[in-house]
Amino acid sequence: MKRYEDDFSESPFENMRELSRKHKRKSKKQKKEKAQREVVEPSDRINRSENKAYSNTMTKRLTVMVIILIPLILIALMVLLMQNKDQSEVVQPSPTPSLIPTSTPTPLPTPTAEPTFDTSGYDTTSFGSTTQIVNKKHRLDSSDIPDDMVVIDMPATIADMTVKREVNDALNLLYADASNAGIDLYVNTGYIGYYYQATLFDQYVDTAGYDYALKIQPRQGYSEHQTGYAVDFISRQNGKYTRYNDSDRSSCAPQECEGNDAAIWLSEHGHEYGFIQRYPKGKEEITGYDSQWWHYRYVGVDVATYMHEHGLTMEEAFNVEGGDYQ
Repeated sequence: MKRYEDDFSESPFENMRELSRKHKRKSKKQKKEKAQREVVEPSDRINRSENKAYSNTMTKRLTVMVIILIPLILIALMVLLMQNKDQSEVVQPSPTPSLIPTSTPTPLPTPTAEPTFDTSGYDTTSFGSTTQIVNKKHRLDSSDIPDDMVVIDMPATIADMTVKREVNDALNLLYADASNAGIDLYVNTGYIGYYYQATLFDQYVDTAGYDYALKIQPRQGYSEHQTGYAVDFISRQNGKYTRYNDSDRSSCAPQECEGNDAAIWLSEHGHEYGFIQRYPKGKEEITGYDSQWWHYRYVGVDVATYMHEHGLTMEEAFNVEGGDYQ
């Protein structure tokens, strides 16, 4: 039996069957693998299709974004270039060539504020002060007698006429310059004492009347001449004195003598020597006296210059009451 089986197994028929079985198994295996591939391949095809669609979509989006961004970037670059160009033109302007040489303009001087004159430090009440104010509201006593008096050096109509020493020094300078300018100038009145002033006032009352005397001549105790700082000038023009005084010297009333050369020169230069015209035109209500071109008061160069430049009387400059008698 065993031999038969061995013989059978080795028979050609048995070999064919074995080959057939191997072929079937191989075919079955191939079919199985094919079925498995058919299951996997559709999924791969789907994924590849989706990936390709997504890729196409992203490509389109990127293309659109690039198309939009490129013009925006170009516009931004153009704006930036324009701004840089404008700044360059403002900060660093190109010099304009010129064939004609230009000169550098001279800068105008900066105007300086005009200094104000402080009158608060000046004494207007004490006797002996160069700025003491004597008018119809402020009088002197009989005991007020100035010191440091000297005889006037310049020509005068009365011998031994006196004034304060500093006034005489100023008169010497004034007279020298007036003479060089062709002005024939004299002093007609200097210091007048308290009691003699009463005599002068009475003489004016007798000659011109009381009302007129009040406008020209101070009453006793109200005369600046008592301080030694006041002088009356006189001048000869066409051989005649141009100053109302007494009959042997007079040839015109005061209002007829306002335009003489001496009056003009003194009004223009008196302050340079410290003198002011004490009773100017247009200030009658302030000073209490009619205009008198000849009556000058020494106050010092600084004060006189300030008053002259601003057209002030002593009452206005020092804010002191003036006007007529009370």
